[in-house]
Amino acid sequence: MADIESGSESSCKQMTLYHMQPSLACFSISVCFGISMCGTAATVLWGLIGDAALASKRTWLEPPIPGMMPGRDRPKLILAQDINYPPYAYLGEADTDFGLTGIGHDFAHELTEVCDIDVVTVQTRWSDCWDGDQIGRSLSAGEYHACMTFTHLRGARKRFLEFSDPILNLNKPAGLLTRLDNGVPVVNGLSDLAGKKIAEVTGWAPTPDTLALSTNKCTGQPFEGYEIISPVVPPGANANDVSMRLLLNGEVDALWIYADQAHLYQCTGDVSPDWNCSLWEGFGSKYAYVQTGMTTYAVGGTTLTMSKKGSGIPEIVNPCIQKFKETQSYYKLCEKYGVVGSCFPNSYFPSESPQPKVWEITGVHLNTTCEDGYCPCPDV
Repeated sequence: MADIESGSESSCKQMTLYHMQPSLACFSISVCFGISMCGTAATVLWGLIGDAALASKRTWLEPPIPGMMPGRDRPKLILAQDINYPPYAYLGEADTDFGLTGIGHDFAHELTEVCDIDVVTVQTRWSDCWDGDQIGRSLSAGEYHACMTFTHLRGARKRFLEFSDPILNLNKPAGLLTRLDNGVPVVNGLSDLAGKKIAEVTGWAPTPDTLALSTNKCTGQPFEGYEIISPVVPPGANANDVSMRLLLNGEVDALWIYADQAHLYQCTGDVSPDWNCSLWEGFGSKYAYVQTGMTTYAVGGTTLTMSKKGSGIPEIVNPCIQKFKETQSYYKLCEKYGVVGSCFPNSYFPSESPQPKVWEITGVHLNTTCEDGYCPCPDV
């Protein structure tokens, strides 16, 4: 035995290659390394064979993600958000260790109240979810299962993506934002936009193709003959800031943008801003909306998940969403983030409906002036 144990490594490998069945493999290993190693080596070998067999028979509870431990007894979802979209997705204050927060984040984690599910939330860039006119790189590559708080739009997004049920009603109307020249809008509220340059907010809703699906809320006529500008957003830059600079510098005539975006970007100290606060000063003196309350660009409201088409994520989360929207916790969440009027009421909500926000009202019904940031329809 001593002569065999002192044999060359190559002879050991050669012997092992010819003994592939477990019992013979055990024998060959014992010959090369001593009988005391046989039990350990056999255990490892059988473990490998067993793991491979289990993997081939595994029923996945969620789409697998490379490098991520999957759910074992319940689905485990990795959901992503950026940090510049309050109150939907933003950065918490020091008391949260500057952690992720927002109604999407909290809604996702509170699903455990009604469903046996694990949720991990991570930070990403919006452009890695949706990049202008196509699915974003990270979502396409499967770095996470879904992105949170996207609006379910008509047009291009439906060709690439699938959406969960909404967690908020269609509360994100689009609008047209323009400069004010001595208090007078550069683009009149009655304009059909012919000959005008209109910038989108690249990567954000409303997407540029949906302007053609919308009509002027003052005249009821479609927009036509305009030029859409999709500005390039440098890495790390805020897409809303990029488009706003074009407007204020006179490079475009108006922005096709959320009707509440300028309101949300007024820095009040309640959030840690990821945008240029000074750029958004002058709401009502330097710039204002001339179109508001435009909802035909969307299929539904704010969703919990936007995922690759065919991912199956909606089938996992939709039953949980429906259950959670019937709880008292859902009402408290809506109250916490000041969006009660945008939530789906249940038995815990007050019986009276909140008044609509100014950006939800079309120009013909506005009682504001351009000084308030929301211009009513001008007289015909």
